[in-house]
Amino acid sequence: MAKGNSLLYGVDDKPPLLTTIVLAFQYVLLTISGMMLTPIIIGHACGLSIEQIEYFIFATMLVSAVSTVIQVRRVGKVGSGYLMILGPSGAFISCSISAVMMGGLPLLGTMVLLSAPLEALIAYLIRYIRKIFTPALGGTVIMLVAILLIPLSFEMWSGKSDDDLFCSIPYFITGLVPFLIIFGSYLSDRKWVRLWSPIFGIILGILVAMLFGITDFSSIKAYPLLALPRSGYPGLEFHLTWRHLPLFITFLMATISSTIETFGDTVALQTVSEEKFSRINYDRLQGGMYVDAVGSMISGAAAVTANTTYSSVMPVIQLTRVSARIIGYYTAAILAVMAFFPKLAYFFLAIPEPVMGGLSVALTAILFGEGFKVAATSELNAENGIVIGAGMTMGFLASLGVFFPSLFPESLRFLASDVITFGGMTALILNLFFVFKVRKSESMTISADHENLPELMQKIDSFQSRLRVSEKQKYALQLTCEEVFDFFCNQNQSGTDISFRWKYHPEYIITEISTKGNLDQVDETPNQSNLYEMTDEEMKSLGLVLLGKVASHVEHNQISGHHYVQFRV
Repeated sequence: MAKGNSLLYGVDDKPPLLTTIVLAFQYVLLTISGMMLTPIIIGHACGLSIEQIEYFIFATMLVSAVSTVIQVRRVGKVGSGYLMILGPSGAFISCSISAVMMGGLPLLGTMVLLSAPLEALIAYLIRYIRKIFTPALGGTVIMLVAILLIPLSFEMWSGKSDDDLFCSIPYFITGLVPFLIIFGSYLSDRKWVRLWSPIFGIILGILVAMLFGITDFSSIKAYPLLALPRSGYPGLEFHLTWRHLPLFITFLMATISSTIETFGDTVALQTVSEEKFSRINYDRLQGGMYVDAVGSMISGAAAVTANTTYSSVMPVIQLTRVSARIIGYYTAAILAVMAFFPKLAYFFLAIPEPVMGGLSVALTAILFGEGFKVAATSELNAENGIVIGAGMTMGFLASLGVFFPSLFPESLRFLASDVITFGGMTALILNLFFVFKVRKSESMTISADHENLPELMQKIDSFQSRLRVSEKQKYALQLTCEEVFDFFCNQNQSGTDISFRWKYHPEYIITEISTKGNLDQVDETPNQSNLYEMTDEEMKSLGLVLLGKVASHVEHNQISGHHYVQFRV
């Protein structure tokens, strides 16, 4: 069991079997509607036969189960190793409908298969674009997911406008029960209350719904207990022409949107899954993005729509304080079994919508808070404030569905009506602008050899006037750069290149240092309580105390064997 007050069970812990199974069923309850309704929506919109929709649902659930196992297990560099559920992405619904209307499921599979590698490419290049994919962007996307879910969740709670019980007292009370249980448990200090609150909320909500007579499980009888889809594998479309290019572009845009969402989900997942979260683990972040791409490739090969991470996992982990990845294996197993047992799958879908709506509204509020916490890990300066504010504003406009739709071509109209795409792309473009904003800079690369220190000092002297560095800043830069250089030299073999880059800012000078090899963390200041008892190894890193005293905003990230240190003077 994890130590401390934040988690009951950490990533590598194994909760009791009953707890594991119940929590796995909770994740199934929260994700099954998205996994089944996405194929149903696309199938009905395109006029697919019942047999084709059966295959669509069957393949989608199997792909989700396989992708979830890879995500949790972490196969090589693929997977984050955290508890995360994957399923069909809502960002692809619009372009998936267009693909099926144009060429059926075979064309849909081909488009997904061809566009999925883009996310793998972005993940591979994350060390070059890490300044674009920032916590501010990730937190914004998580809050955009909450904005997207709020109206959907409330519609489930209140019912649709053509429903006889729309906004009625029975619907209100039925949804209020799980809503209050979730919030009440979140305020409780009793561990078991928070651990079991989601399942308690669902069970009590169903009982209240039965009292009001708004439950209907009779339709489940129409589905067989055990069955394979009556429609066989549809295959893929290999005869592509230039007329498919606009469709392919829309899939690439949806892939970028899904990538931004996966980035935000994985960053948020790290913050709630680790007992003592201190910095983003970019290797795990890369793994999470890789598995999203691999899952989409598997989806494409199966001729179904692309995968993405499900954000509903984060608020449940935050609520129950259980991040054990073994639960992901059980969740995947249940999804795989349900693919072969339609009656079981449709039982979950038959749970009254007000119950799931009230539960979802409460969890969405927690999710919004998690997004805010992730965004707040970035420095809340003017630039990040604009990124977050503009992303949220444009996402809200997209949720209204009225942002000049006639100005967009039919195939790209989803850009202005999809909350995550419109808000996320806005935040991403602003991040790009601020990262590549023209600023005076200087750079140099030298070998990790103490004899090269004078060359480093001379370089800082040479750009003092050009970068408007004051005399005090110059000495501070020389001191801090010397300490980091010395630290790197002590831990690297001679001949390893160390790259320095200095950027001018009206209020400070940003120093960025990068190198390869195995290094201790520069931003973890050594303990200086008793200098006489420090070992020789500890003494070698004593200069980092000066770094922490003289510089500010010291960050050290490791990505694919490369180390990146940044600080301000």
